[in-house]
Amino acid sequence: MDARLGGDLPGRHLELGGERRAMAGRHARHAATHQLRRAQRGIYHCVEGLAAAQSVPGVTRVTMTAQVGQIVAPPPDGASCLGFIFARAFDPAQAEMALRIAHRSLNFDIRPQYPAVPAHEIEMP
Repeated sequence: MDARLGGDLPGRHLELGGERRAMAGRHARHAATHQLRRAQRGIYHCVEGLAAAQSVPGVTRVTMTAQVGQIVAPPPDGASCLGFIFARAFDPAQAEMALRIAHRSLNFDIRPQYPAVPAHEIEMP
């Protein structure tokens, strides 16, 4: 998991896609973010479980940055990620646990870039 934990963050902000967001609330003092990456190369079709991930206590936002039909790949070939999960809590462990639970709620539909074709469908010269 690629979690970035912060301590006392009042007045600090994160800029994502040109949108500025406050990362720490009045009561929660620790913020964390998780970058959603893929382990295998493929074509992104959709994600299921967004509502479940966003309803995890402590999760403040789930943002998908991948576009339908986009080729996604792990580093170093992949230059972008699928999205981000943001959380805040009273301590770093709670924030990180919220990220882990939310990530497990997501199911990505990423299909092979070159779909397999059964051998009997291939025409031989």
